[in-house]
Parts: sequence; C-alpha cells; structure tokens
Amino acid sequence: MELPLLADSVVESSSYNCIIRGRVRGPVGNPLADMVIYTYPTPWNGETPLGALSDQEGNYLISGLAPGNYKLGFGVGEEETGFLPEWFNNIRAWREAEVITILPGNDYEADAVMDRSTIVYEEPSYGIIRGRATRINEENGLEDALVGISVYAFRVEGGGLKVPIKALTSTDGTYEIRDLIPGSYKIEFAPEVVREGKTLVAWYDNVRTWREADTVVIAPGDSFLVNYVME
Repeated sequence: MELPLLADSVVESSSYNCIIRGRVRGPVGNPLADMVIYTYPTPWNGETPLGALSDQEGNYLISGLAPGNYKLGFGVGEEETGFLPEWFNNIRAWREAEVITILPGNDYEADAVMDRSTIVYEEPSYGIIRGRATRINEENGLEDALVGISVYAFRVEGGGLKVPIKALTSTDGTYEIRDLIPGSYKIEFAPEVVREGKTLVAWYDNVRTWREADTVVIAPGDSFLVNYVME
C-alpha cells in the first residue's frame, strides 16, 4: 500500500477549534478499540499529524485542527492490528483518499468499516447480554432488586425461537448471559409472581408476547444491556 511517511509522534494544538470525530467498526459491525486514526493536511509536507485512539465503543475524536483540507487514515503505519489500513472513505491508497474540508469552528464526522487482514488475530466470537431486573417500591418510589428470577435469551431463527440460554438474577438484581452466538435474540423475564391466577411474564421491552418483543442483535464480541422493571 502506498502511503506517506508516518511522523514519530502525535501533537495537538489548542489554538484551533476544529474537530473530526467518528466511529471505527469491523466488517460485521463490531466496534474496534485502540485503532489509531491520523489526520494529514492536504497537501502534506511532512508535518506531524494530529491523531487519536478509538475507545472501547470504537469512537474517536481529534480536536485542535486548523481549518483546511485533510486526508484521514485508519490504522495507517500500524503493525499487527489484524485489519487492513485504509483512508477515508474506504480507500487503500492515500493519493486516492477522499479529501475532508474543515471550516472554522466545524465538526466533521467520518466513520470507517475496516476489513480483516490476511493475518488472523484472536477476536471474541461470542456476545453477552446483561442487565438488571427491578420493581418499583410503592412506598418510596425507588427500584428494588428482583432476586432469583429467570432471564432467557431466545435466538431467533427461521421465524421461530431456538432453545434459550438461561440466567438467574443475583442479590442486586443483575444478570449476565454469556457465550451467545452472534445473531438476533428475544429476551424473556419470568419472575415467579402470580397475579390474578397468572404468572407474570414479560419480554423485552415490556411486552407480553415474544412476537411483540424487541429484537436484540448481537455481533461478535458485543455486550448488550437489557434492563427490566416489573409492572
């Protein structure tokens, strides 16, 4: 891949207030953490570029940019990221990269979806659903933990539901369902509470049947928060 020489360090300037922000994802939509993003002024004359690292959600922010034209590199010059370096917007060579024009005081959003390299690095292949189950205390209006209720994650497949994975809420009402194959799920909360002769069952997000329930999509390595408040 053709690219300019990478400066040894990244510096920031407080004399300008332009910003480039965005999110970096892998090919299946999973957020990529600790990916290096650099901004190169265009034309580039060997100046030290400003840069940032993506956080655990794949988000990054580069501040202190002067108004002007830039090319944006993702993982450029870095080794063993497991992903192919690229330039905005999904370009391999810096000469062909799309130029970003920043005006005074402007924020610019630039996302990236990076492809896997031929070198395979270990990556979490399963997802997690976690959350907390509570009910409103009628005396003080606060949420009390629901302890020991069953939480089921049903994988949606072929218009129906597969055999679920189950977890029980702990003493603080929290639960965690691990080792979920990437895909679509519906979540059921089944507290052992009987009202008017019926056991209360709720599906995410506070509906009574699985067909009405919201679908939770889990990508490789994802962690999804699903809370429940018993009505």
